[in-house]
Amino acid sequence: MAEPAEQLYLAAVRHRYSYVRQFAPRLLETFVLRAIVPNEPLLQAVDYLRARNRNGQRGLDADAPVEFIPPAWKPHVCPAPSEIDRPLWEICLVEQLC
Repeated sequence: MAEPAEQLYLAAVRHRYSYVRQFAPRLLETFVLRAIVPNEPLLQAVDYLRARNRNGQRGLDADAPVEFIPPAWKPHVCPAPSEIDRPLWEICLVEQLC
């Protein structure tokens, strides 16, 4: 019974992706992010996305960082092996920064 509500939530989140893209690149470029732990997966993903944004690359490579994705998000962001849902990946990244 929970899956339909979850699917509705994900559809609403995905629908807001264009809104997130309006502020996310500037947000990521403006703030200096640091971590106590070296090679923090979340910061590696931020660096990856910053580079893609600077180069105007819209998609994600198969080697895009996914270690920062929480288990609840994982099946939605990575629905199949070697497949990453860019909108959900980026929204998940911004959500993890909060």
